[in-house]
Amino acid sequence: TPPSGGALNISGFDTITATTVTLNDSASIFSKINIDATGTINVLNSGTAQVEDRFEATTLVDVIVNGRVAIPAGSVMRGVVSAVAPATRTNRTARLTVSFDQVTITGRDAFLRVLSDEGVTKMFGNPGTTELPLNAALARDSRIEYRFALHETPVMAMADGYSMASGQLGVVNLHISCGLGNAMGMLYNAYREGTPLLVTAGQQDRRLAFEEPILGGDMVAVTKPWTKWSYEVTRVQDLPVALRRAAQAALTPPTGPVFLSLP
Repeated sequence: TPPSGGALNISGFDTITATTVTLNDSASIFSKINIDATGTINVLNSGTAQVEDRFEATTLVDVIVNGRVAIPAGSVMRGVVSAVAPATRTNRTARLTVSFDQVTITGRDAFLRVLSDEGVTKMFGNPGTTELPLNAALARDSRIEYRFALHETPVMAMADGYSMASGQLGVVNLHISCGLGNAMGMLYNAYREGTPLLVTAGQQDRRLAFEEPILGGDMVAVTKPWTKWSYEVTRVQDLPVALRRAAQAALTPPTGPVFLSLP
């Protein structure tokens, strides 16, 4: 999101293909939409679009700028229609110019973007069902390489060794309470060594918490004795700040591991 009142600079990208378009919070009125690098939108069946209408579109594909994913697929782009060139009898393609003021991305895409900004190029993990959305995002994102192991102990050992050898932040992705339990021995080692590790684990869906699901647990309490900082992110809006704080805490001398629980 830009500074208050500012417009987003989204020039220089490949054409965006979008779907799920709404105008003034109404149902979709477009059968096809393409946004070019100038912010001009070519649409079919433009309906009654007018200047100053609120515009919203969900991106169907990743938007790549300079080889990086600038706007991930599934992001919501919002703005205001600033000009309208309606379709004619000979040209059924209408043209809208939209001044975008907000792009909302998913938590998993924010997770990968912040890690990439922190210089992370490798992630070590043993995933389960709670980590599947992240793995799906990693599969289409070339910035971070995922190193898989069959058990949490070697996952932690690989990340520990990589971090000590490279001097960079090691990132580990584990599966819920049971996966974290298997990793605790190596977390203790990393704490005693002062290895800068960011350990994350998927948590049970918050809607199930009252029923005390068998794989859920207070992972923050479990990890707190052997980490510099341990926290459960309960709002997706807090995820980018939590990641930056975790990375800073892990890398600030005296270095050491940190933990984030991700529902």
